[in-house]
Amino acid sequence: MRWLFLLTIVLILSAFIFELSYRHSLEKLEKITRGEGVKIAKAVELILFNKEQPEWKFYGKEMDLSTPKEVRINGFKAEKIGARLKISSKRAIFYIDKRKIYLYGDVNLLSIRRGKEFSVEVSKAVVDLNRQLVIGYGPFKGKEGNRTVKGVGFIYSLKDGTFKIEKDVETSINLN
Repeated sequence: MRWLFLLTIVLILSAFIFELSYRHSLEKLEKITRGEGVKIAKAVELILFNKEQPEWKFYGKEMDLSTPKEVRINGFKAEKIGARLKISSKRAIFYIDKRKIYLYGDVNLLSIRRGKEFSVEVSKAVVDLNRQLVIGYGPFKGKEGNRTVKGVGFIYSLKDGTFKIEKDVETSINLN
């Protein structure tokens, strides 16, 4: 008799736990279908306009559009229209109101200056679209032709292409 009573209690508890987990799953599903979930777009190209003229092209393997006023991008690539400038990183957050793009992980800047390819690698950077600057944080490595430059922190002007190194400058020239 005791075993039958214990078995009945175990079955009732199991049914109760199943019912709770089922209801929780339904609530999550309803939130997603109502649009309260994450809005993700894959393989997207965006064009940013300034004064009715296309200024930048953004590409992303995956873009999270669930937060208003910001776009989170994985596999970020950007190209400044009308300039020979490309930027890429593993992740980026574009703050629409501030017009700033925060770049994280393997940030690469590629530009054509005076007919030569100039590239910079850094771990994180900010593209300030209002001030037309790319600001690199932490150690970086830059190359132009046979010249290599290393340092900590930089400011690259999108207006005139000047590159200012913040500190700890090292340069080398490969004569081979």
